[in-house]
Amino acid sequence: MSELKDSGLEVGKVKSKLETREIINKIRLKRDDIAWMNIDLRRNKCNSTNSRNH
Repeated sequence: MSELKDSGLEVGKVKSKLETREIINKIRLKRDDIAWMNIDLRRNKCNSTNSRNH
C-alpha cells in the first residue's frame, strides 16, 4: 500500500518516532473507501488492518 509510505510509514523508520494516529488520519483523509484502520507495531513487524466502506 503506497499510501502507508506516502503518509510516513516505511521500512527502516524508528518505531518510537512514528505517529501512527497521524498516519492513519492522513490515509483516511485521502481515501474515502476506508472506514476504520489500525497500525500495530510489535516486535519487528508492522500490521495494518482496515475496514472499507461499501
